[in-house]
Amino acid sequence: MTDEQIMEAVQNGDLQQASLLFDRYHQRLFNFLARLTMDREVAEDLT
Repeated sequence: MTDEQIMEAVQNGDLQQASLLFDRYHQRLFNFLARLTMDREVAEDLT
């Protein structure tokens, strides 16, 4: 399932599909925020 398909499902009320996006991007987003803030705890709070 593509990100676009997942977003369409979420827009149509299937909020459980949002967990797929979380699973796909959580680590990448966390790493980005940890570098940006230089604080792992803040990065955890933001993700």
